[in-house]
Amino acid sequence: MKFAGTVVFTYVVGVFASFLPYHWRAGLDKNWREFVLGNITWFLMLFGKQIAWPAVFIYWAIKGFPKSPWVAIYNYKGHEVRRMMRRDQAITEGVLTA
Repeated sequence: MKFAGTVVFTYVVGVFASFLPYHWRAGLDKNWREFVLGNITWFLMLFGKQIAWPAVFIYWAIKGFPKSPWVAIYNYKGHEVRRMMRRDQAITEGVLTA
């Protein structure tokens, strides 16, 4: 019974602890709340990744800890925005340099 409690505790701590690396990898700063309403699908995906954090971490480690495929965009074509974009799309559109 003690082992099961430890596993559950570790999992729950991991759910909350995974929040920060996912945000940092995407380039979000302390103003991440500004991105929520305009990017609700990205945040739902992030929540799913937090719930499945052990599998996501193993996959990420096997891939060699690559950059996040998502990037936070603060300025798009001269306009201030709060938008999440796929990294390859941002590079194609000239918003982000490779």
